[in-house]
Amino acid sequence: MHKRTLRKKMTRIAVFGLLLSSLTPLTAFAHSTGPVHDKAPSSREAGKLQTGWVQDGSVWYYTGTDGTHQTGWQKIDGTWYYLAPSGAMMTGWQKLDGTWYYLAPSGAMMTGWQKIDGTWYYLASSGAMMTGWQKIDGTWYYLAPSGAMMTGWQKLGNEWYFLYDSGAMAADTLLPDGCYVDGSGKWLPSAASSAYDKQAAGAASDQSAGSTVSVGNQLADQVFQLVNQERAKEGLRSLKRDDTLDAVAGVRAQEIPIFMDQTHNRPDGSSFSTAFEENGYDNYRIIAENLASGFSTADSVMSGWMGSSGHRKNILNSKITEIGISVNYADGVYYWVQEFGG
Repeated sequence: MHKRTLRKKMTRIAVFGLLLSSLTPLTAFAHSTGPVHDKAPSSREAGKLQTGWVQDGSVWYYTGTDGTHQTGWQKIDGTWYYLAPSGAMMTGWQKLDGTWYYLAPSGAMMTGWQKIDGTWYYLASSGAMMTGWQKIDGTWYYLAPSGAMMTGWQKLGNEWYFLYDSGAMAADTLLPDGCYVDGSGKWLPSAASSAYDKQAAGAASDQSAGSTVSVGNQLADQVFQLVNQERAKEGLRSLKRDDTLDAVAGVRAQEIPIFMDQTHNRPDGSSFSTAFEENGYDNYRIIAENLASGFSTADSVMSGWMGSSGHRKNILNSKITEIGISVNYADGVYYWVQEFGG
């Protein structure tokens, strides 16, 4: 991966990534409880009253102005902590009043998406570990009774659902294995072949007309959803889909089957940035590009990009505000393009 700086009216940064292979992830769950004493002691050192955070050996306590150790939930400097009846600051998984919470090594109560011991969990704004079906930022996920985010085929009740590697539920789409899931995510065995035939026919028709394949549009939409899921996990704001950047991505998706290398130059040898300017996207502070080929699903290409430091950096760049995506199917190969701007 190469980077370089472009200048036009103002300083601009162009970064990019090229990907030709993929990866995989996921695993377990554990919890702990703290010691219990009958009475919370006071904190004094050499006759001097101590207040605030006080460390005794390997244990932290929080003491009030009267020197008494605080207990239970305490919001300190804007962060929630749980202090045992003994006053000891708790960490790790804690089951409190029937609800699981995860407290960081610092004691801070965690919220949102958290990857713990290789497994993803979702913790509500209250800190409570969520289970079952959860709609998060407009996307459905299924979290096991242990809280672990589930992936792949899952039989829930009497119905089968498919969850991408990101945990997102597939809906109203034909999956790579030929199975069709409806808008609610349920697998419809009887609809699989007809859905496949309809999509294949549409793809052939679109390709002969030289326009973007409907399947490609669907894959691009899935990539967009997955990008914002990854950004949400890192506490970053969602990107917005930009029509101009979609047009830039469309141009590049048609070009890369002809010429694609680590320079990200176009077939005529010019910089990929010229595609932005030719399509009217020229008032930018930063642009970036990710390319890939050979992946057959949105989930697999996103796993590949997220497993590559350069591509991941583009996807999680806090200066990026919008994105364009295009997928081109040519000669039996899918070509994937992400164009970023800000």
